Amino acid sequence: MTNSLALPLLVSLFFTVNSFSQETFKKRYRIKQNISARSMGNSPVKDDTNLITLKKVVKGGVILQADSIIPYKQIVTHFENVENLSEEIKQEKQKEIDKIDKQLEAVKNGFVNSIELIDLNGKKITITQKQASKEGIEEYIGYNVRRFPDFYQIGQKYKYNGNVLFEKDKLYVNLWNFVYKVKSGIPNSSKFKDDSKTLYYTLKDGQTVKLNFWEINATALTVPFKYRPKSNSSEDIKGVFSTSFNAGLFGGISHGRTKFHYRKKVGNQSFTEKISLGMFLGAASETLTEKNTNDGSGLTDSESQTIGLASIGTGLVFSRNKLSLGLFMGWDLGIGSLSDSWDYNGRLWLGVGLGYDIFKL
Repeated sequence: MTNSLALPLLVSLFFTVNSFSQETFKKRYRIKQNISARSMGNSPVKDDTNLITLKKVVKGGVILQADSIIPYKQIVTHFENVENLSEEIKQEKQKEIDKIDKQLEAVKNGFVNSIELIDLNGKKITITQKQASKEGIEEYIGYNVRRFPDFYQIGQKYKYNGNVLFEKDKLYVNLWNFVYKVKSGIPNSSKFKDDSKTLYYTLKDGQTVKLNFWEINATALTVPFKYRPKSNSSEDIKGVFSTSFNAGLFGGISHGRTKFHYRKKVGNQSFTEKISLGMFLGAASETLTEKNTNDGSGLTDSESQTIGLASIGTGLVFSRNKLSLGLFMGWDLGIGSLSDSWDYNGRLWLGVGLGYDIFKL
């Protein structure tokens, strides 16, 4: 190999651009009772978020919540048995009742045409003057009480698997295959009611939260440039770069983390980092000449022959959003009558790839 060719190949080894389409299966985020949050400037957020459960007031960062709709007239009585409930919070809840009363009175007296509230199913309803004047209308108006999901209210501290959706200031959670296990380790067939409900974390403007995940993925892969090390047992087998065609399928398991950043009015952002470890299986071709075969090939200086290769190997891929850097090692096994005469048949090769997923949204 001439020096003029060696340098470009060496550069290409480290900056190989691969375009691929990645498929992800069974991606599961680890859902926690509460997660720490950071504000703009990467500084921790003060634990100023209060969530009133059925039994006590909890302080934390960003807390997993479930909706619970009650008649708005019962807001204060609903929290009478809550431990450590301050008079300030009780007064705030009474103000919520007074606020809705004033809104209904304003519609009833014609000061405003209508107001939007929610019913006892949590659906938005429009109250007009005619409806506001009906006796007992208060019994049909609901109020959303934030609370812990029921499986956390019994004191569990476990993490659960789930899928997430990030919209506006909500990071919605859908738990996956939730089954409660008692201390004996025997699964309980009865699920908690909140397993099938929409759960969510609520973020403030400028807050960022992180969730870890596991996933299984499959990727169409090509490693256009391979380095085949020299042989320690034979001086005739030199270290060379190979640029032969190859294509394969890489499959493995990934562990990563997604950062969810809420930005009011201007759109949310999310950043995903992960490490993937897996195996690949592919096909390639190689041109045999007198220089890369032993005497058994029978090839002369002017002769060459192309053979097929079966490639197997493993790889470690580091990814951030669309950008990926992969480290690969594998073995090429020749197919055909001349495969045994190829100097690098079944020998280890090394490859590095820098990929950009043009198909990922």
